[in-house]
Amino acid sequence: PSGIFSNGNNSNSRIESDHVITFGYPKLGHYLNVVNNLCVKDIGFQKHRNAKIFLIQKDDFKIILKKIKLKNNIHKYSKGRCLIFAGSDKYPGAGMLSAKAAYKTGSGYVNLFTSTKSEVLINSISAQLPEVIVRRFKKYDYPINLPILIGPGDFNYDEFVNIYKNLISPYKIPLCVIDAGALNSNINNFPKLAILTPHEGEFRKMFNIDNRIFINNELLKTVQKKIDKKIIILKSFNTFIISQHMIFIIDNGTSLLSSAGTGDVLSGIIVSLLSQGYSRLDASILGTYLHAESANYYMKNYSKDGMIASNLIDCIPFTFNSLRNL
Repeated sequence: PSGIFSNGNNSNSRIESDHVITFGYPKLGHYLNVVNNLCVKDIGFQKHRNAKIFLIQKDDFKIILKKIKLKNNIHKYSKGRCLIFAGSDKYPGAGMLSAKAAYKTGSGYVNLFTSTKSEVLINSISAQLPEVIVRRFKKYDYPINLPILIGPGDFNYDEFVNIYKNLISPYKIPLCVIDAGALNSNINNFPKLAILTPHEGEFRKMFNIDNRIFINNELLKTVQKKIDKKIIILKSFNTFIISQHMIFIIDNGTSLLSSAGTGDVLSGIIVSLLSQGYSRLDASILGTYLHAESANYYMKNYSKDGMIASNLIDCIPFTFNSLRNL
């Protein structure tokens, strides 16, 4: 026995083995703990018809991915437009990474609003991202009718509230990805249909979970009762996409994704998929898988060390293409 219980709890004595063999089907505990080389052996168990936890695998994208036409009557506005509110004087690069990731994932038109007060910095960002429309965020005073991303690079919660109360709420725009600096609040304060992308520390603050409490199956069920129609993408060594009725697990990530800025890339990927017409759930699943597979592509084709967020962005088209060739 490994000492890991199926619900995610640990016994007092746990084996950290090189290989774990489990029978019938994988258990949630294998993904809430760091497990190397998990092998699932089929011994004839009946398949679950009403499973509430689902492991995403590559073949699932035959259903999720939208088909493309090599010749189609579209232009940059119809291809997919999104707004990104990200970046500050201290962290200008976060907005740049999100915006570039959105373009690389397929958006045709990206607007980046940054809270920096420096015109020199604005010009520098524009020079480095010639495809992106870069503006300094002062007061956004016209209706939002596009998918938006808010938060990367310390774009703080007060700024988010200003946008949300004045624009998103009155116009009932649901397509909203919230990350990083905008996540510093209780779960009830976010838009009803938002996609939230917290790491474990942010996740605990949002749901007021004590650091001494282990994240297990029972706790995740409690979280599901509180999120209403929101989607939570809990980033860890495995990623959990938590909806009101289902938990989807994505386990193809590597430790290369622990480098700075890779979370900004993920949020840019997801808002781009929303702009291309993917549903909130499909964008969350596809975006998270694409993000992790891009790291795997880098590891297989370049190096097992030293990947930075910009390298990850450059791998997105190759990974996307490999999914389309399933």
